[in-house]
Amino acid sequence: MGDDNGLEWVEIMNSSGRDLDLGLYAIGGGGDSFASLRYQPKGILPAGACAVVGGPKSQPNNFSPVFFQAESFPGGLQNGGTAADAVGIFALEAVDIKPDSLTLDAFVYGGEENKALFRSPDGLVASVHLSKVLSGQSAEKIDGQWVPQSQPTPGVCRGFASGNL
Repeated sequence: MGDDNGLEWVEIMNSSGRDLDLGLYAIGGGGDSFASLRYQPKGILPAGACAVVGGPKSQPNNFSPVFFQAESFPGGLQNGGTAADAVGIFALEAVDIKPDSLTLDAFVYGGEENKALFRSPDGLVASVHLSKVLSGQSAEKIDGQWVPQSQPTPGVCRGFASGNL
């Protein structure tokens, strides 16, 4: 909640076993569909490495991330409300992210219901992963489960994470 302009970030982990060109992927998000926000990561992410993108501000209230790509999200990430919001990562073939585009991974948060029908990578309507992420916290996917983090460590990846939502 509140003004988080320039403080939002997403953490991406390369678990593929080979270097990845982040230019082949896109981040989408919003409250009505993944198409409300489109962010283009750039650069080569080495195998096993972690990238923090977004910002560009790095300060204690957003856990002082060191950015791989320091560039704000156009329009910002949604903060969650009565209905769920979502952020996901897409293969670049989904250059025109549409409401029914399939994600490679996604985080559906806030609210009790996924009224926008955000889909998980299997194409099914996703459940809400976390109904609430408090201001000043982040959420992180650990062993396939989304958990709130009151003391996040941006740049220390254990999966796809999102901070300061």
